[in-house]
Amino acid sequence: MSRASVANIESGRQNVSLHHVYNLAEALEFAKVSDLLPASSKPPTQEEFDVILSDEHMTPRGKAQINDLIASALAQRGSKKAGA
Repeated sequence: MSRASVANIESGRQNVSLHHVYNLAEALEFAKVSDLLPASSKPPTQEEFDVILSDEHMTPRGKAQINDLIASALAQRGSKKAGA
């Protein structure tokens, strides 16, 4: 990833590709990608987030599975933070 890309991501002008998220988590030695996400006071609902996938070949079922995976990870993270 170039310096310009990092600067654009930090300023909100560019979205992060999913494979870059995994590479970043690995570089930071995080056990889970979800550790990169900010703490949430409550689990988000489906309406509260929208995932933009850059692969136009992704099937609707695949997109739904990714959204479910992210929602589940966020819900688990929220419940762990609430219990801490």
